[in-house]
Amino acid sequence: MSNESSHTLEVKQELVRIGMLAADSQLISYEQIVGGGSDCHIYELCFENSSIKFIQKVFTSNSDNPYAEFEYSNHKILFENNINVPQPYLLKLTPNTRDRPYFVMEKVEGPRLVEVKGNYPEQYEHLIRKLLQDLYKIHSLDPQLFPKIPLPNIQENPFAPIDRKLERSKKHLDKYPKDLKELIPVHEWLEKNKTNYPCEHLAVVHGDYHSFNILVTEDKDFKILDWNDVVISDFRMDVAYTATSESYTSKTQSSENRMKRANQIVGVYEEISKNKVEGLPYFMVLNSTFNLIRLYSMINNTSITGENEETKKFFISVYDYFLFLADIIEINCNVELTQLRIFQ
Repeated sequence: MSNESSHTLEVKQELVRIGMLAADSQLISYEQIVGGGSDCHIYELCFENSSIKFIQKVFTSNSDNPYAEFEYSNHKILFENNINVPQPYLLKLTPNTRDRPYFVMEKVEGPRLVEVKGNYPEQYEHLIRKLLQDLYKIHSLDPQLFPKIPLPNIQENPFAPIDRKLERSKKHLDKYPKDLKELIPVHEWLEKNKTNYPCEHLAVVHGDYHSFNILVTEDKDFKILDWNDVVISDFRMDVAYTATSESYTSKTQSSENRMKRANQIVGVYEEISKNKVEGLPYFMVLNSTFNLIRLYSMINNTSITGENEETKKFFISVYDYFLFLADIIEINCNVELTQLRIFQ
């Protein structure tokens, strides 16, 4: 029996064991699909006599058991607490026939919300409120439900969530000061102004909540993907990131109109949550910094963040979005990102 045959047999047996598949079901297809990036590979499994298609997420290293356990555990807790995520079915750590940890969940059929945004703007506008309602629902979860996610001590340090973000960027800035020199004054501005924005309460934060990570279902509902960056943090991290991402709707829009759109999105979240979102520009800059480090890595030195051809193509396709980030930084930090602006 080939390695792939023994592996798909293992997956089938696990699905039969938990009652998700009939014992006599035969495998129709097992194919790698686009997505996953450098940390994992994504496969689709289809079986006879099953109305469900399955997605398998395979981590790229056989030492990734802790990462697989972390992501699967959190995903399962989210599903059990009625958050719109694909149903998780099983986790298989190493040793196994793949020699890599993996988990299996339902495959959700439907376009990503970013496609709806481009092709059906009226439908997208209808969904944006639900997008923010679900975001508030996530933020309202009790952080204690997630024992594998570290809790920052905001009583001891009310700026701990910001510091965690700044430390991640600083490691790269300190190691590659020449390649990232234009971003050093942005980091200094963030350090100088962080004391204006203490974290008053902790929330479950998705960390990458935008329309690329939302699958729209046939009944015009949606499922939220990519929970590998979930943290316990300041809810403003998510709100600012979503406002920045979802304000990008057209390459012909001015940055002024995009900023108005960002404020409108935050206004809807405030209406839903009955919470004021203070410091939106600060958190927009904070959330933009690491993405800009990745862009400068692509331009100057791919070893900084390990960008590959897939991410390079994506960054080029949304280059106008990075120009918007540059505008946000120049307006708020008085720092000009010249290298970003001349890159084509």
